[in-house]
Amino acid sequence: MIQVYKTNVYQINPKYQIVSMRFKSKSLLLTLTLIILVFSMNQTQAQAYNLNLGFTNLGGNSVLFSSYQGKWLFVEWFWTQCHFCIQQHPDLEKLNNAITGNFTMVSLAGSRDTLTTIKDFKAQHITSWVMGLDKSDAFAKKFGITGTPTMILFDPNGYLVKSWNGLTDFNTLYNYISPLVQGKVSYTTLTNNYVGNPGTPPSVLGALFSNPIIQAGIGGSILVGLYLFINRKPNSESIPQPEKKGKEKSLKPKI
Repeated sequence: MIQVYKTNVYQINPKYQIVSMRFKSKSLLLTLTLIILVFSMNQTQAQAYNLNLGFTNLGGNSVLFSSYQGKWLFVEWFWTQCHFCIQQHPDLEKLNNAITGNFTMVSLAGSRDTLTTIKDFKAQHITSWVMGLDKSDAFAKKFGITGTPTMILFDPNGYLVKSWNGLTDFNTLYNYISPLVQGKVSYTTLTNNYVGNPGTPPSVLGALFSNPIIQAGIGGSILVGLYLFINRKPNSESIPQPEKKGKEKSLKPKI
């Protein structure tokens, strides 16, 4: 007896497999791009202030450096009995008056002084900016300060940009700080907190690559490039031709 078996042989069209893979890749890349952009925007808008220290002002109140977030901060570490600090202050007064806008100055004395000695110093020497006391010398310890006067410039996010050790003239300070405050030059922050590091000159590339928005743009460009690579048009020769659907085969066993 002859038995005839009929089966429908179908093959999934490779074109649909490719479309499915492309759709999944596209969705994944778009999701990753959105995550990077949102993360970078949040980092830019809510970046934590790096200088997490404080001091006591002449009114006896505690002040956190984070209250100066968004401003260029110039901090002088001094001692009221330091002869060079006394010589430095007229130039600092000129600096405070010459640089306007997004800039503030603070002079800090350490444990060798008291609020009273600082007030007496302020009364004897013209000082139109904020002065305060760091009883625990935390600021000096954090930045490895070993002498006075020592001056440090911080960017609006509290990162160390430049330091000056010893008596420094007005022109040197002004010519470096003023263009930064006015946004005329780019800069890089120092990873070494010790002020023995003489500082890093302004760098365009360093400022660009340290910017979260630029980083997000680079990441997005990489993802777009990957997307274009995945979705490139394959050669027509490499796509196998699908078999016709619904073709019936009769399988006859041999007698």
